[in-house]
Amino acid sequence: MREILAEGLAAIDVKNEITDGVCKMKEEKLNPEDFHMIAEWEAHEGTWLQWPHDDQWPGYQLEQEKTWLLLVEALHEHENVHIIVQDERRREHVEQQLEFFAIGLENIDFHIIPTNFSGLLSPQTIFSP
Repeated sequence: MREILAEGLAAIDVKNEITDGVCKMKEEKLNPEDFHMIAEWEAHEGTWLQWPHDDQWPGYQLEQEKTWLLLVEALHEHENVHIIVQDERRREHVEQQLEFFAIGLENIDFHIIPTNFSGLLSPQTIFSP
């Protein structure tokens, strides 16, 4: 999650340093009044999806993947899609699924971030300047 937070902070041009994968904020403070919770239809950089994995709900991964494949298919034609996966093996699996169902990889970025929760949508990007 630290990498996601660091990327989100960098996207809003906050002065920060990333050392060993940890974002360290400088003395500058963000003013909460400068941000608002964006509506789903407002302009945004992209959508973050955490790919489902069997670690959370054993036996349901394939059923969940159908929904995530439909989400990616609809989203990647119009915006960037950031897909969080547990590890390199699962990244390769998702790539194969996308290619098999002819979804393609344009506008799709993978982020390997181990988590114990599947199904996360846009975890840190709900507020916009």
